[in-house]
Order: sequence, then C-alpha cells, then structure tokens
Amino acid sequence: MKSLLLSEKEITVGEVIDLSSPSTLIVDLDEPLYSYRDGRYNDRAHYSPDHDLDEVAGIYQDDQDAELLSQYDNLNELVTDYVNTGTYDKWEQSFTLVSYNSLIDDFIERDLLPTNGKELVEKQLKIGNITTNESFFDLLESIFVFYTASHHIATEGFYAELVA
Repeated sequence: MKSLLLSEKEITVGEVIDLSSPSTLIVDLDEPLYSYRDGRYNDRAHYSPDHDLDEVAGIYQDDQDAELLSQYDNLNELVTDYVNTGTYDKWEQSFTLVSYNSLIDDFIERDLLPTNGKELVEKQLKIGNITTNESFFDLLESIFVFYTASHHIATEGFYAELVA
C-alpha cells in the first residue's frame, strides 16, 4: 500500500515505520509520526518527526550551512531568525509534521480502514493496548484485515506493506 498523504509523492507504510522507531511511546494520536518537506523541484523528502541538521543535510558542516541558508534570503536573515527565536524557525517551518491521526484519516479516506477506525484506535490507546509504534501498526493491521475481509476489498499491496 502506498499512502498519498498530503502529497503527489508516495510513501509506503514500511517507510513510515522506518522513519519512526518501533519502540517510540505513543501518548496521544495528535503526536507527530514523521515529517516531510517538498524541495524546490517538487521532490518530497521524508524525515523522522524530530529531524535535525544531521538527518536532513548530513554530517558535514558545509552541507549543514548550505541546508540552513537554502531557507533564507541571506545570512543576515538567518542570524536575525536565530537571535529572535533562539532557533532556525524559518527552516523548521519548511517541514510538515504528520500525526497518527493524519495517517488514520488518510487510510479512512481511501477506504482502507472503516469510518470508525479512528475511534477504534483511540479506544485501544485509552485502555492501554497501544503503547508503541509497533503496537499501533499491529492494531491498524488487524483492523484492516477484518475490514477488508468483511468488505472484499482488493488489498494485496496494502497488506504486504503493512506487515513488512
């Protein structure tokens, strides 16, 4: 299965799992699951929810400097942003965070989960059956399997990606 979440660029469920550690604790479904940013040529790059310069630009100082400067008109603007905000706020705003809720909504919109899928997940989170990304995706898989079996939806690709 490939999610078209908010983009023209597709991302697989397996890639979402890779971007977030399976053992990451989940407290709220509004928490970010991963982030993305569209490049100058409409290319989309995906990152972990807490991306940093090393993840985005690599470990070399010149690459990191170029990455930061790419979001500012000049060095003065970058320095002013850092002085005023204590961080590279304009650079950070170039990333879009995707939450667990957003991912569930995307699956429901494409009829890969039932319309009450979010309520099912929220209930399991409240009673403590979901604590990590691994248990979150395990639950989505079980809801998906039941839903598709009862609705006879062609699911070959989604199932392969979800259990990968």
